[in-house]
Amino acid sequence: MGRIGCLFAGCCFGKTCDLPWAITFHNAESLAPTGQALHPTQLYDAGLNLVITALLLRLSKTGWAKQSGQTTGLYLLLAGLARLAVEPFRADARGTGLGIFSATGLVAIGLIIAGTTMSVVVQSRRAP
Repeated sequence: MGRIGCLFAGCCFGKTCDLPWAITFHNAESLAPTGQALHPTQLYDAGLNLVITALLLRLSKTGWAKQSGQTTGLYLLLAGLARLAVEPFRADARGTGLGIFSATGLVAIGLIIAGTTMSVVVQSRRAP
């Protein structure tokens, strides 16, 4: 839901593009540049998070998560991957990072590492 708020405010905006689903901001008070067709990165992110939610709900109904922490680990991993997938399309200032990764990209990598580590640790535990 947060990214829908970003869309309304014009923050977290994308790079210019000529795709049929590009969005153009016209309000001068928007945080996005006005009059330019942009990638709707806010909607990309919201859509990916919706897919992650649907997947995790589906898995929970199948009884996939046998141990505490499995769903959380998978969520962290998928959320980090989703963020990295959207990052190349964004044009807003996201802070400084290291090399090719923005600060947001570094956080995404941290989520991937945390989610993977959590999943491995949880899998290595014996089921009660």
